[in-house]
Amino acid sequence: MLIFVSGGARSGKNRYAEDLAAQLAQKKCVYYYAASIAYDDEMDERIARHQAERPASWQTREAPFEPEAVLHEAEPGDVVLFDCLTTWLARMMFMCNRMPDELEHELNEWLKVTEARGLTLIIISNDVNEEVPPHDRRTKQYIHTLQLLHRKLTSEADRAVQMIAGLPLEWKAQ
Repeated sequence: MLIFVSGGARSGKNRYAEDLAAQLAQKKCVYYYAASIAYDDEMDERIARHQAERPASWQTREAPFEPEAVLHEAEPGDVVLFDCLTTWLARMMFMCNRMPDELEHELNEWLKVTEARGLTLIIISNDVNEEVPPHDRRTKQYIHTLQLLHRKLTSEADRAVQMIAGLPLEWKAQ
């Protein structure tokens, strides 16, 4: 099962996705894939807060470059919570110089592995295309690629939820 949760910064998407993961896992394991890297004091605090709020039974994997490894580690029926596509994509494009078609291919591989292994994958991402359009080529490419991946996820998802001011708007339900 694939669930896509999007929303603006501080919209409640993480809390919603975490509550959903806990509900869906029941007696199975939740793997929390954290893509963020602390790059300043505020991010240090956010990461520490997120870590403290997660249930101790969850398997946290802080591996900013290798999300597919978590999908292979999980067992059928487990829930994998991917936090978040936005930061992973930025890292892959800006630090690793990966191209949009490579990243789309990688996303397709995650979806294949998820289905083949009988997992539930919850992917969190930020809505960043509602701001003033950027003027530089790389940022435009990033936003276009993120929107391409969002469209792919919503088309493949069993559920697609957008968080707005802490309220879930179900765009696609099972």
